[in-house]
Amino acid sequence: MLSESEDVLLVRWNQDKKEAMINTQIIDAIIILIQAYSIAKDKTTKKDMPEKSPMDLKYNELMDIWFPISKDNSPKANLLTTMEEVALFPPWLRLRMARSDNRRLVNAALEGLDVEQLLILFQSFGYPKNSMKYNKSALLFLNLKRYLQ
Repeated sequence: MLSESEDVLLVRWNQDKKEAMINTQIIDAIIILIQAYSIAKDKTTKKDMPEKSPMDLKYNELMDIWFPISKDNSPKANLLTTMEEVALFPPWLRLRMARSDNRRLVNAALEGLDVEQLLILFQSFGYPKNSMKYNKSALLFLNLKRYLQ
């Protein structure tokens, strides 16, 4: 848990050469809203919403900012006091992201986990069926990577 003086992070996007000082609670809220909209969007059918709404456009923009397709532009966080790099997403939020049925959220949540950590995550919590297929893929990849080393 970050102390009160460390609840603001310097978030940087390398390729875009942008940075912002953002409160950790704001980051958490943004990710929760992205996940909630992702779930709501999946529940509507194409005939309910035939063209992209302004909300869809904003959602896509937020996805590209926080979970870019290019890993080179993934946001990195540093403490303002020491400039030490820290995890952008706390463990409870990573768990929530890993249980999502949005592949980009799942990939971001599982990034940096080894096989043992991934298995503990799977064993500790129930998973929706849709997100489990992405998690199984990650586990297979990690096992293959471990075997090849």
